[in-house]
Amino acid sequence: MRIPVVGQTYESRSVAADAQKTINFYVERVESGTGKAKAVLYPTPGLQLFGTLPDMPVRGLYTELGRVFAVGGGHLYEVKADGSNVVLGAVANDGNRATLRSNGLQGHQLFVVSGGYGYIYDTNTGAFTELTTVAGFPSGHAITATFLDGYFVVSTSTSFQISGLFNGLAWDAADKAIRSMGSDSIVCVLQNHRELWVWGDVSSEVWYNAGTANFPFAPIQGVFVEMGCGARNTPIRFDNNVIWLSANRDGDRICVEAAQYVPQRISTHACEVAWRRYSKTDDAIGFAYQEDGHNFYVLTFPTAEATWVYDAATKLWHERAFWNVTVGQWEAHRAICHTRGFDKHLVGDRANGNLYIWSNRYALDNTDEIRRLRRTPYISDENKWLFFERLEIEMEMGLQPLPSEIQAVPPQMMLRWSDDRAHTWSPEQWVSAGKMGEYGVRAYWERLGRSRGRVFEITMTSQVPWHVVDGYLTVEPGRH
Repeated sequence: MRIPVVGQTYESRSVAADAQKTINFYVERVESGTGKAKAVLYPTPGLQLFGTLPDMPVRGLYTELGRVFAVGGGHLYEVKADGSNVVLGAVANDGNRATLRSNGLQGHQLFVVSGGYGYIYDTNTGAFTELTTVAGFPSGHAITATFLDGYFVVSTSTSFQISGLFNGLAWDAADKAIRSMGSDSIVCVLQNHRELWVWGDVSSEVWYNAGTANFPFAPIQGVFVEMGCGARNTPIRFDNNVIWLSANRDGDRICVEAAQYVPQRISTHACEVAWRRYSKTDDAIGFAYQEDGHNFYVLTFPTAEATWVYDAATKLWHERAFWNVTVGQWEAHRAICHTRGFDKHLVGDRANGNLYIWSNRYALDNTDEIRRLRRTPYISDENKWLFFERLEIEMEMGLQPLPSEIQAVPPQMMLRWSDDRAHTWSPEQWVSAGKMGEYGVRAYWERLGRSRGRVFEITMTSQVPWHVVDGYLTVEPGRH
C-alpha cells in the first residue's frame, strides 16, 4: 500500500486525530498530472554567508535601484555586491524591526523608521538627517512607514502623517489624519496597489489618493474591514494581495489574506492551535519571497522560537527551523528579514549581524547542518492489529552533494515510529540513501513489529538534495 509520505504540517489539537509534521521540506505538486507521484517533498533552501554587519541583530533589509540597505542594531548600512558594508548613520534601536522605504529617482531619499524615530538618507549626496531636527515629524512616536504617490507616510498609534511631495525632509504637523471609521488604535500602515491600508487593533480601513487640496488622502467609502492586526510586523504584500496575522473583537491569531478587501482565513486549525499555545505572538515578523514558482510567506514567532511558512502555490503550511545541536532542540529559523538584491535572495540573521544568500544551491545553514523531518499521518485499520513487514521511502537517489564534496560515507536517513499517538518513540533505525551516482539504491526497513495505529517519522541531515517522492508499506492485517 502507498502511504502519504508527502504532505503538510498538521498536528491537530488531539494528536490522536492527526500528528503530521513537515520541517524544512515543502510540497510541490506535479503539474503534468501524469507523473509517478502527484506531489514531491523538496528541501527548503540553505544559507551561505554573504557578509556581516558590525552591529547586530539584522533589523531590516531593503533594495532600491540596485542598492541594498540594511539596519543592524543601531546603525544604517549600505551593503555592497561583494558583501562588504559602509555605515551611513546611527539609528535608535528598540530591538524591533526597522522600516525602510525609498521615494526613488525623483526624490533620491531613503526613509528609515527605527525605535520610534525617523531618518532620511540622501542617496545622491550621502547626507544623513535625523528627523528630530525637522519640525512637524512625530519623533519618538513613529511606528511604521510606507511610500505612496510621492509621499512618505508614517504612522503613530493615533494618526498617520505624510511628508512633502518627494521630500522626506519636509513635514507639516497639520498633514495628518486620524481614523474616520474605527475607534481603535493604529497598528501599522502599508501601501498596496496605490492604496493605503491602515490597520487597527481590531479593525482596518483602506485609503486612497483623492487629490483634495488640504490633505490628499481619504478613506474608500464602503470599505471597512472588521479585522485588525495582531502583530504590526506581519502585514506585507503577498501574491498580489496583502496578508497578515489578524485580531478582532472576537479573537486573534488567525492568518488571513485579503481578497477584494475581504479577509480570507488561510491558516489551519493546526496552525492556530500551535499559535494559541505561544506565550506571545504580537512580536511575530513576516516576510515574503518567491522561488521556483512558489510564493512563500515566512512567519516567525521570536519568543516562541517557531517559524511557519505558507505556500501560495499549494495553499499548504510547513515549518522551518534551525536545529540547535548543542541543546538538541528546534529553534526559529535564522532568517528574520529579506530583500532581493544583486540577483540573490538576501536574508538577515535574527540573532547576529550575518547576512546570508538564501538558495536551494546550499545544503547548510551557514556552517550548521539542516535537519529535515517528515512525520506521516496515522496508519491504522479501525484499531485492529497491523503487522508491518517492510517500509520503503522512494526518493531520488545518488544525487551530488551540495555543496560539492567527496562523500566519505553514503548519506543516511533515520526512521523511528510511535505506537501511542506520537507520545513516545521507538529507537532510531538508519539506512543508506546511496552514494553519488548510485541511482538504483532503495531505502527500506524490514520487520517493524505490530501496532493498532502507527505514525512513522523520517529524518535526514546529510548534505544532499533530498527529494522525497512516495512511501510504500507492506502490512498484514490482524483479526482484532
